[in-house]
Amino acid sequence: MGIHAYITGDRVKLYFDREEQSLTSEFDYKLGEQLLNFIWLPIDKIILLYNELVGLYTKDFTADSTIDEIVNSELFAIKEGEVADKIDNYCCYLHFYTQKLLLFFYAYTELKDDKVAMRDIIDRFISGELGHIKDAVKISSSYANEDDLIIRSLLSKMFNLCMGKHSFEVQKKVFNLAVQLIVISIVSIRNMINDELDLMMNEENIPEGLSPLQKLCYHDLKRPNPYYIDRNFNTVLKQYPKVYSDSYDEDNIEEIDSIVNNESTIVPMYPIELLDDLITLETYRLFANETIIRKCKYCGHYFIPENRSDSDYCNRIKEDETKPCNVVGPKRIYDLKKKNDPITKAHHKAYNRMRAKLRRESITQTEFCNWSDMATKKREECKEGKIIFDKYQEWLDKDKIQ
Repeated sequence: MGIHAYITGDRVKLYFDREEQSLTSEFDYKLGEQLLNFIWLPIDKIILLYNELVGLYTKDFTADSTIDEIVNSELFAIKEGEVADKIDNYCCYLHFYTQKLLLFFYAYTELKDDKVAMRDIIDRFISGELGHIKDAVKISSSYANEDDLIIRSLLSKMFNLCMGKHSFEVQKKVFNLAVQLIVISIVSIRNMINDELDLMMNEENIPEGLSPLQKLCYHDLKRPNPYYIDRNFNTVLKQYPKVYSDSYDEDNIEEIDSIVNNESTIVPMYPIELLDDLITLETYRLFANETIIRKCKYCGHYFIPENRSDSDYCNRIKEDETKPCNVVGPKRIYDLKKKNDPITKAHHKAYNRMRAKLRRESITQTEFCNWSDMATKKREECKEGKIIFDKYQEWLDKDKIQ
């Protein structure tokens, strides 16, 4: 792929060459932001976006229009670019899967009647980011797990459809199978990243005083095959900021002017061929920069605090919620604890009962405050094990005024 990554401070800049199937020429984001968003994204939303892309290729055509004619039209290219760009902007990590899907669509549409070519097209589709899917095919059935068997079933259906007689309905089925394999791959990679972060964030069974980068090295050296150590990253000297001319100029006038006017310079960039390259590079730089990463107490996903480094909640919107975790999270967690914790539940019930007495003027404000202070004290003693729950409940039931 024609992508280069430039990391400076806590910013990542991705530059896309002209041949990339994307209207976006570059992405600029905070280090770790897209990586952590990638493992948080709702899968249902990802499926909807890719189904929208598939819909461009599987819409009902008129009797006078063939698939090839519409796919090769200028209007189709614009619509395709807009949808692909929408996916990229949702999370730039999805760009790698979007490109793989688009290449498969184009190759299938062009060579659908060439059975020999179709074998190679499918093989290229399940390489790279979908490499683990290719590995699942190699595992013997006696060792295959449930996910492997699902992958084999999907690939078998795709292969049989591609080797059979082509029709519009067949194309729909083939492209839908391609999306299912893409989603399986995304889930697998997300789980891998999340497991890696869990390992790094776990302070148990590791020597004290290690820096984040030393922890990364410590865990990596304990693997059968280190993932980070001896990882090779080439660098390419590129102009920065990148100047995009509308047309090729053999004298590079615009590029030269940007240098003369001190608007750009030359910096080392990392060529990114696979998503794995970007994941590895960004993870390494996160720990090298000693970036603070926390796990949201409400949605359970990792995030980088924006203001306070000890923030317990992220600013994303959890599924089935309309407001961010940092807005609704504290109350949701409190309600959950109250529901699941018999001590808190008993205290809250008695508190409401005493408040009702206060409203009816059965007790004075002073009596209520004295009771509340004592109830809170006894609640904490109960949580610490100094008094048993039955004794605390007995005291609450008496509505004893101290």
